[in-house]
Amino acid sequence: MTVRDVARAAGVSASTVSRVLNGYADIRDETRRRVLQAAQELGYQPNHVARSMVLKKTFTLGLVVSDLSNPFYGETARIITATARQFNYEVFVCNTYDDPHVLAQSIRALRMRRVDGILCGSAQLGDPVLEELVVSGFPLVMYNRKIDHPASHYIVLDNERAGYCATEHLLSLGHTAIAFVAGHSRTSTARDRQQGYLSALKRWGIPVNPSYIRYGGYDQWRASVVVQELMGGPDPPTALVCANDVMALGALDAVLRAGLRVPENVSIVGVDDIEVAGHQAISLTTVAQNKQEMGRLAVEKLVALIDGKIDHPLRIVLPPHLIVRGTTGRPPRRE
Repeated sequence: MTVRDVARAAGVSASTVSRVLNGYADIRDETRRRVLQAAQELGYQPNHVARSMVLKKTFTLGLVVSDLSNPFYGETARIITATARQFNYEVFVCNTYDDPHVLAQSIRALRMRRVDGILCGSAQLGDPVLEELVVSGFPLVMYNRKIDHPASHYIVLDNERAGYCATEHLLSLGHTAIAFVAGHSRTSTARDRQQGYLSALKRWGIPVNPSYIRYGGYDQWRASVVVQELMGGPDPPTALVCANDVMALGALDAVLRAGLRVPENVSIVGVDDIEVAGHQAISLTTVAQNKQEMGRLAVEKLVALIDGKIDHPLRIVLPPHLIVRGTTGRPPRRE
């Protein structure tokens, strides 16, 4: 079946069929209905190769994430792929395991597939591959993480505010011995959330204890190890701010394994609000990202960038939201 067959069945021109199938808005509803009905009845399948040659678009996007085992990326990938389909785009997903060499390979593979644009949730500060994409003008939108290039486009959480809110919540409960379990030092999220932690301590007049800052690498097992070390030290903290929920789950496991109770002995706060954080058995206090809005905006802005509708650096910073659940409480009394 061809476009002409659909046009003949619908009683319209071939160009009208083409405009309907390509999503043009200037078509009457009745005409659109007849064309779509005719295409369905005839079993018409558009030739995507020919379409992409004519429109100079493949209607595919690349999605690069740092670690699909982190529920945050699985949840946002679900939102992104669903939103992309609303714009008639399909999505190729690449998992970098937070390895810059794998990221470079993923970007190269996506460019060879001639994707129209890339969404990147695996950015590391100063990454030369991403900086080259930005300089070349290739449609690239970063989400969750960013690089500091002045021409880059990104949609992120106010990560410094998130770190500040998590720490201030514990300070307001009376905690002063608050440790920080940081992510990768080479990412904007880790840098900014740690800065928020430090700013809150300074605002409340609490001196920084360098031994309370540990790096968990955004990994549940590694976070569990560093928290175990903290709790076994000579001056264990009464509260933990973890730079994401995955590390907060590792911290929770380490505290319970040490024979301590949460929040009676130790309070824990995460960042992200992954779906499992709200499970009744976990009930993690966390600083939430609006994942729905972040994923939706990432696709909408990338499509606008592809269509040449954005001519300035896109900088969207979403506000955090503290969700108090069962893992935080007042500090235990000191003997």
